[in-house]
Amino acid sequence: MDRNEMLDRLVENALDFLSQAVYEVNDHLKYSVIHFYAAVELFVKARLMHEHWSLVISRRQDPDWNKFVSGDFQSASLDEAANRLEKAARSGLTSTELSAFKEMLQSWIQRSHECKPSTMLTLRKFKRSIRRIMDRLQWVPGLPPEQLSYLR
Repeated sequence: MDRNEMLDRLVENALDFLSQAVYEVNDHLKYSVIHFYAAVELFVKARLMHEHWSLVISRRQDPDWNKFVSGDFQSASLDEAANRLEKAARSGLTSTELSAFKEMLQSWIQRSHECKPSTMLTLRKFKRSIRRIMDRLQWVPGLPPEQLSYLR
């Protein structure tokens, strides 16, 4: 498998998580939030991988192509990936945006645990939040705009 195939699979996985997040928002908000977080993390890693595959590897490991291709590696955390993306490509989520994203997710998780209809996010509000993050992540290679049309 070459780098482009791996990048395509990474973007596909991110889109799957994003689709699942939207699908679950009404009945399973807690899981929707988890899937949305995973989607954003994968999109950031896809952008890193577009620069070079070794940037996806956690700094605690030496990059090894064979281990990478086989999935025998530890990937960078979202914080680490966002930091590397800013340094390597001068692009991506700023520290302010990353903090806002994490605060938003924490708030969603807290609300989802309360299980009170008055505190649950509406689908419209959730979609708006997803749109804001995804608009910022338009630089993800291989992400066709029509994939996100259902969020409009």
